[in-house]
Amino acid sequence: VSDRDLAAATDSLVQAALRAGLSPGFGVSVVRNGRVIWQQAYGYADASAKIRASNNTRWYVASTSKSFTGFAMALLDDVEQLPAIRPAGRQALIYSNVGYNIAGMILDRRSAAGWRRVLDSAVFAPAGMRHTRATLSSVPRRQLALPHTVSTATGIAWRTVSFDKRDATMHAAGGHVATLDDLSRWVRVQLDTGVLDGRVIFPTSAIRRAHTLIAAHTEQRGKRYAYFDREGWGAGWDLGSYEGAPMVSRFGGYATMRSHLSFLPSRRIGVVAMANGGLGSALTDLVAAFVYDLDAGRPDARSRATQRLDSLRAL
Repeated sequence: VSDRDLAAATDSLVQAALRAGLSPGFGVSVVRNGRVIWQQAYGYADASAKIRASNNTRWYVASTSKSFTGFAMALLDDVEQLPAIRPAGRQALIYSNVGYNIAGMILDRRSAAGWRRVLDSAVFAPAGMRHTRATLSSVPRRQLALPHTVSTATGIAWRTVSFDKRDATMHAAGGHVATLDDLSRWVRVQLDTGVLDGRVIFPTSAIRRAHTLIAAHTEQRGKRYAYFDREGWGAGWDLGSYEGAPMVSRFGGYATMRSHLSFLPSRRIGVVAMANGGLGSALTDLVAAFVYDLDAGRPDARSRATQRLDSLRAL
């Protein structure tokens, strides 16, 4: 499928999902062969205030922050050989924030301003991620995608609810807001092993280290998430596959909001999908799977996505 057709099909699917009331707001970016072929924000960042989502909207990424912190540690390991993030054979994977908050403490020792400044200077600035922040106080409220719940009593389909995160609770395991553009840059530079817009931004060795298995899933329930198979955990990334194609991903969820970042290295395609309420969490995975099905040339890609969308509508 051509870039144009893939973009048009993705747009059509998301618009249908929002017309069906699956999420108040949604953002999607599709990366293919080193560039963004489709990027769009839909619906509301704040439905109660009637603030539309846009490409300037900052979405809370939740546990996707782990990919930032894990990569900072991979960069550090590139020069200091930190044994804590080196592959550990077939040890069991225990998902937790603890390891990444400990990593934040290690990064705190690298700068008087702490782990935030290290990520700003070592990760975000080189990647051109100019709108990624670990402090909410630095972002105007009108630019934030806020969580929502359904409200029928007031006649409003979506009601904005309080976002309880504060600067003090934005941590290294889950503590950033970012624009679609910044997140697509993050996918692009990871997908192309450190290269962005034809320039080497990060060492290939650090990218590969971040995507190297540290701990494998040993429990069956951890080996499958939505439509995706998962082998285990790298430095901030989930490692697995989709329909047999190797896949690197990182998802995050908090207070009705969801982030989905994933890419298929062998096919040089990736997806950013963000949602802020309702069934948007499931929709992020559905959209990514649809993009990958189209890219693979699956003849049933559209019917498959329609069936999955119908299943969500029925919930």
